[in-house]
Parts: sequence; C-alpha cells; structure tokens
Amino acid sequence: LQTYLVSSISLRSVSGHYASSSRLLSNKNQYKSFMRTIPTDEYQATGMADIIEYFQWNWVIAVASDDDYGRPGIEKFEKEMEERDICIHLNELISQYFEDHEIRALADRIENSTAKVIVVFAGGPDIEPLIKEMVRRNITDRTWLASEAWASSSLIAKPEYLDVVGGTIGFALKAGHIPGFREFLQQVQPKKDSHNEFVREFWEETFNCYLKDSPRLQGSENGSTSFRPLCTGEEDIASVETPYLDYTHLRISYNAYVAVYSIAQALQDIFTCTPGHGLFSNNSCADIKKIEAWQVKCFVND
Repeated sequence: LQTYLVSSISLRSVSGHYASSSRLLSNKNQYKSFMRTIPTDEYQATGMADIIEYFQWNWVIAVASDDDYGRPGIEKFEKEMEERDICIHLNELISQYFEDHEIRALADRIENSTAKVIVVFAGGPDIEPLIKEMVRRNITDRTWLASEAWASSSLIAKPEYLDVVGGTIGFALKAGHIPGFREFLQQVQPKKDSHNEFVREFWEETFNCYLKDSPRLQGSENGSTSFRPLCTGEEDIASVETPYLDYTHLRISYNAYVAVYSIAQALQDIFTCTPGHGLFSNNSCADIKKIEAWQVKCFVND
C-alpha cells in the first residue's frame, strides 16, 4: 500500500480513548476540561475535500463505517463536497459485520459506477471485506482516498491487495521522536518484567511466539489463533525489525507522549507557582493538594 501521509489529522473515534477524534467531545458545556491529543475528524473530512478539489475530481464515491467514526466524518465530507459543487455518486455505509451478499452488492454498485475515486472514512476491519472483494473481481482502475484509520492498517497493507489499493492517498498522524524510548525497549525483557503484561504482549508479537503461561497460548491450543512456538524470553531484540524501534512509525504513541508531558509540565508549574504570580484571582496559585481539572487546563493552555 503506497500511502501518502498528508499532515496531522485524526485517530479513530472511540469514546473514552486517549486519542478520540469524535466531534461530540468538542461540547464544552458537557466536557469542560477535555483536551485533545489530535484534531477532530472534521479537519480530516475537510482535508479530503481539499484533495479532491485540487485534483479536479468532480464525481466520487463515498464509503463510511456504520459507527460514530464513519457517519459524522462522511457527513462533514458531504457538506464540504456540496460547498465545492462536487457530486457524490454513491454514499454507502459499511461494516465488518456485513454478510457476504451485502459486500457483493456494494461491490456491484461500485463496479457499475462511472466514478473512479472512492473516499473511505472507515477502519481497517470494516473496509477489508470490500477490498478483498474488489481484489477477487480484479477492479484496479479506482483511486482510493483513505482516512487515517485504515491508511496504514496492516490489514490492508498486504501484497495481495496491492493491485487494487496501490497508490492510495491517505492521512496519518504526525510522527515524532520519543527520547530514550528505543533504548528502553532494547532493555526490556519478559523475565525482568514478568508481571508487566504490556511487555509480555510486546515480546510475543515481536518474536511471533508465546511465553509460558501466556493467556494467548491457551487460545492457540484451542485452535482460535494460528500456532506459534514457545518463547524462551531471552530472544535478541536487536536481531528483529519492529516498528516500535523506528520513531517514524510511532504516531499514536508520540501524540500520547506529548500529551502526558504537557500535563506533567502543567502540574510542575502549579507546584512551583509563587503567590502573587499565579493565574487565578488576585494572581493566586492553585492548591496542589486540591487541584481540579479546570486549573490544570489553565496551565496547559498557558
């Protein structure tokens, strides 16, 4: 999948997720202290429309996941298209739970459409069944415009899909360097961190194996996952390639890292605040022992 990474856009909307892009969270009356790590999906929808206008495409197909991520995103995209006098020939919802006949019917409509540009506001699991059907039919004369939720998805970036999705224009989060993270991962070892489930899962995924007493090993024995050998726990992390050691792949992690440090700096500023130089009434400081969310937010914005 040849993906062009266009600016810093949004992550899939999941309520309560640290990287939620739902526009519903912009309601300041309901979420007074909510701060985003990434922009809302509305920016991404506008960006998609800008690209279509730039290339002077005037006849497109819109596909969105049937959830709180896809529906609001494609709704904003529709408005942007209307303002630019660009026509949407088909406007379809999709889900990973669609029956085979529903996927085939959707593929029929796309195949019979004269529109050659397909805008997809969906996640990898939702769009993969359609991609698979397009591959089966060898429909290779379409240009795909991908939201960040599937633009770099491993479910879609497969060699067997390349003829269909090669050349896709996609959006992605901004990547960045996390100082010390690579060195930290190179020191990680499940035997040292036997009670850290994150380390254990990282190890199993990196070396494609299962540690002894792993809960995922039980699933493998029942036949629900593909077979993997046992890990020794002493594998050499420097001998394998993993995206976690390459900062250009750390998009979600980088944004979470920046957010955590922003809050930490705000708390530090509150802790070291000098009375008479604070941000509150009469230049007072907040009480670090009774800190409230809105007070932290004042220092983050500052």
